[in-house]
Amino acid sequence: RGGGDAKEILIRCPRVPVRAVVDAAREDRTLAAAALSALSSRLSSKSGKADREAFAKCAGMALLEEALDSGHPEALHSGLSVLSSLARAAEAVPPPLAAKFLGRGLEMGAPPQTQTRAANLAGNLARHSDSYYPTLSAHIPSLTSHLETSSDSGLLKFSSFALGNMAFHTSELYPLLKGSVTGLLRATRRGDAKGRANAAGALGNLARNGGECCAEMRVKGVGTRLLDMVRDREEEASVKSIAFFSLGTLAVWKECRGELL
Repeated sequence: RGGGDAKEILIRCPRVPVRAVVDAAREDRTLAAAALSALSSRLSSKSGKADREAFAKCAGMALLEEALDSGHPEALHSGLSVLSSLARAAEAVPPPLAAKFLGRGLEMGAPPQTQTRAANLAGNLARHSDSYYPTLSAHIPSLTSHLETSSDSGLLKFSSFALGNMAFHTSELYPLLKGSVTGLLRATRRGDAKGRANAAGALGNLARNGGECCAEMRVKGVGTRLLDMVRDREEEASVKSIAFFSLGTLAVWKECRGELL
């Protein structure tokens, strides 16, 4: 028992090198979930660049997969946070590993907090470029379903964030993202201000790289809804600003302009 206590202390100590934490957790797999939980806060901090680089260079990715395969709920929860921190900082995340975590995290039966972390991971994977679009495309239906059915403000916020980033860089995913318009419109009316802004921004991104989604958005009344957000005296200024910017993006396309005149 004493040895186990010592290892537990080791993996939770912020001064212990990341490699030592990973090695200890891989040696004793009962510690994997605790190790990932301890590392998630270290890797997400602004000063965690060296830790993120060390994690990516050592056997960190293997630890993540082993922990997920163990079936421990905390391994999925903490693993999603670790991967999200790496993706946000533009550290390389193996697409098969990302897909595995996203598939488990976005399941309809998963706890809302886990679904929220998975949606945040999806958004961070698409934050910097379109390189993860092929990996993310399979998860658009799950994110859309959450927007259409969930009342959890965090899940609405990060699902909108993810879908918006999937539309930001190129039009590659527009054919699949068309189906998210109804859910994004719903999200502009629910949740917190950041979530409503994310949804409004995502709708604008659906016209950022081409007019392919304009017919769908016109039928669903996206332009009218964005105008209503801008005119709403009770809406927060930050949300209005994003809605106004999205209106400008829609106005570029003839198919969308008619609704705005």
